[in-house]
Amino acid sequence: EQRPDESQDLTASFARLLAELDNGAAIPRVTDVAGRAFPVQGHRWLGMGRAERSALRSLLYALRGRQVPVWLPTHAADLEPVATVTAVATTLDVANVGYTRFGQAKPGRCDIRLELWDGTAFHRRITGSTELSADVERLAIDSPLGVQVEPAEVLRISWLTLCRLDSDSLEIHHETDSEGVANCALVFRGVRDDEF
Repeated sequence: EQRPDESQDLTASFARLLAELDNGAAIPRVTDVAGRAFPVQGHRWLGMGRAERSALRSLLYALRGRQVPVWLPTHAADLEPVATVTAVATTLDVANVGYTRFGQAKPGRCDIRLELWDGTAFHRRITGSTELSADVERLAIDSPLGVQVEPAEVLRISWLTLCRLDSDSLEIHHETDSEGVANCALVFRGVRDDEF
C-alpha cells in the first residue's frame, strides 16, 4: 500500500451524475441519474528509486485506466477512537460525529481503514452503530482486529471508498535518473459500492 504525498493538502470534493435535457425552448431539465454524490479525490505520489517506481507502475497497470476500481482511503482523520479496542472486540468506540444519526449504512460510509503509528493498517466494514452519549458512538465492525489497540496507537481512522481513476491517461514525471525522484498526480472518482 503506497501512501500519497502529503506535502500539500489532498483534494477532495463530490460530483453527481447529471443528465441534462435541453430543447432550447424552455428551462433545461437536469436529472440526478444516480441519486447521490460520488467522491472525487486527488492523490499525488512521490517515489524514490527503482523499487518504489516499479510498485507505482504495477499499480497503474493493474488499474487499467478507468476500468478497475480500488478501495481508496481518504487519508484523513475522519474518526477518533476514544477507548481501547481489545483483540477480540467487534466494536469500536469513537468520538461522536453523528454517524448513527446521519451516516449509518450510507454508501461510501460503511468501510474504514484504521492505521496505527507503526504502519499497520486494518480494513473493516461497519455493520451497525449506536450513540452511547453526546460524545461517544459505538461502531460494530465485521471482524475483530486480532490485537489490542490503544487510542494513542492510532494514527487515523479513514473512510474507504470504492473508486476508479478519472482518466485513462496519466503522466509520471521523472525529476532525475532511475534512482532519483519521480512524482505522479492522479484523480480518483467514486463508483457504486452498494453490492459489496
